[in-house]
Amino acid sequence: MKIIGAGLGRTGTSSLKVALEMLGFAPCYHMDVLGEHPDHVDFWLAAAAGQPVDWRSFFAAYAATLDWPACDYYQALLVFYPDAKVILTVRDGDKWYDSMYETIYSYNNSFPSWAKAVAPQAARLVHLRQLQILQAKFNDQFENRQHAIDIFNAHNEAVKQTVPAHRLLLFEVQQGWEPLCEFLERPTPTEPFPHVNDRKQFQRFGKWAKK
Repeated sequence: MKIIGAGLGRTGTSSLKVALEMLGFAPCYHMDVLGEHPDHVDFWLAAAAGQPVDWRSFFAAYAATLDWPACDYYQALLVFYPDAKVILTVRDGDKWYDSMYETIYSYNNSFPSWAKAVAPQAARLVHLRQLQILQAKFNDQFENRQHAIDIFNAHNEAVKQTVPAHRLLLFEVQQGWEPLCEFLERPTPTEPFPHVNDRKQFQRFGKWAKK
């Protein structure tokens, strides 16, 4: 593990995942990976329950991690990977909340209970999101806008206070390649910085999944 992503979801982590893999930090673990590896849900449910988990074995094949579920365990990962660099993806709190509300929160809340019978793997992923993100992270009060934004800001401040400055990059995806490549000591690609998984893309996926 070379890079630990400490930024919460909906802060440009999907775009950064593509960028990191373009820079050679591949594969990069992300919430999207759970869709390809539903067997991973058991590991994250155990971590969420406070049970001991084998981080090294689980991440043996990965060079980087971003987004949920891993971002909430950045402190534990720092212990196991003391030489890894940390990237904290940030954005305006109000814009972050709007994006979260219209994507992850709305999708989770619209997943019907009867769908567990026909899509059990998807249901388990929804359960993990509900347990780790909406309940544990936001105290089951995500609809309280200011409460959620306060927790978002508190998380970012905790990362800044925990991670040594020389190992930490505060990054907004709009900044593009320059600060990222400088921090990671990589040459700047000639291709444009990737921009993927915007709000409309997520909403289109949500409509497709429900259909």
